[in-house]
Amino acid sequence: MRTVLKLEMVLTLTLIEIMIFFDLGPKRIVRTLKKLPVLLFGFSDEDIMRTISGILYKTVFGMNIFCGNCVRYTYLGYAYLKHRHPDIYIVLGVKRLKGRISGHMWLEKCSHIMFEPDNTAERYEKLGEFR
Repeated sequence: MRTVLKLEMVLTLTLIEIMIFFDLGPKRIVRTLKKLPVLLFGFSDEDIMRTISGILYKTVFGMNIFCGNCVRYTYLGYAYLKHRHPDIYIVLGVKRLKGRISGHMWLEKCSHIMFEPDNTAERYEKLGEFR
């Protein structure tokens, strides 16, 4: 069943990549992901996020298969966890880092950060929430 879940996640990631490429914006991407049906096969939230990490950060012969970053990780996590947690949302934050602006995206549920270090909200200033 995990192989089917991985295949489904790769197809969902392909859709996310297309939406990012055409610069649809977080609101529209979240609205699309909200309508997307997914199969969870009874896996726990931790198993789902571990599988997402395994897909996004997989290396073969020293090369990354996908460009794993917080945006893809968060969108894919949202697509799979929104059915179990209808009150989950995506948060976009920024911080200054060596004179430059650095951004980060993460999942929250009832103002509780999910699958991120607890100090993430302290390190970044929230710019927006997308439900």
